[in-house]
Amino acid sequence: MQPYITETLEQSRYLLTLLLQQGQVAFFEAWRRYTVMLAETYTDNPQEVDRRLMALASGFMAILFEGRTESIIRGQLRISDEFIHEPTLERKFDRFISVITPFIEEQIPLSTELSLTSRVALYLKLCELRELRSLTVPSLAKRFDYHPDHFTKKIKGATGSLPSDLISTEKLRRATLLIKSKAGGKNLKEISISVGFQDYAHFRDLVKRHLGRLPSEL
Repeated sequence: MQPYITETLEQSRYLLTLLLQQGQVAFFEAWRRYTVMLAETYTDNPQEVDRRLMALASGFMAILFEGRTESIIRGQLRISDEFIHEPTLERKFDRFISVITPFIEEQIPLSTELSLTSRVALYLKLCELRELRSLTVPSLAKRFDYHPDHFTKKIKGATGSLPSDLISTEKLRRATLLIKSKAGGKNLKEISISVGFQDYAHFRDLVKRHLGRLPSEL
């Protein structure tokens, strides 16, 4: 997996976060800015645009269908088949977003009637890495207008897990992705710090406990 795939996964996450938190206008404006950047940067290299869009599609599918490998692959194939043969960049971009939108609308509910646990799960899945890195239980509770103690009690009662465990699990998931992608040539300690684990020994033990392997074995 190339580093740019990790970059586009973060772009996918950023776009979905905008959609969830600010609505469709913000989502489509960010999408427009992204396509302008691609068009300006890769004017003479449409194959690179295709690679970037395919990585973006993979990012969307990985987030929307987390853990559902068949759905991820099926979605990737459908989206790439729709845009990759379009003759111009503008038509590629238009076709891509027209095909990806139904997937998003089906999988990311925008209703404010979602339960607290569902909203927290969506937030953790979609928040950018820089935000996840510094996330604490008090800051997460504040985001949902709860006192930390009350927030912890509700999450524990609904999921059986503490909010701190949910945060750690998401950090481990992101770290695993970064390790497998060899993102930016970072070593294991640098990756652990990048997702918010300052103590590498603690990070290594968590990976071993949750995944059954050491970070170097991923």
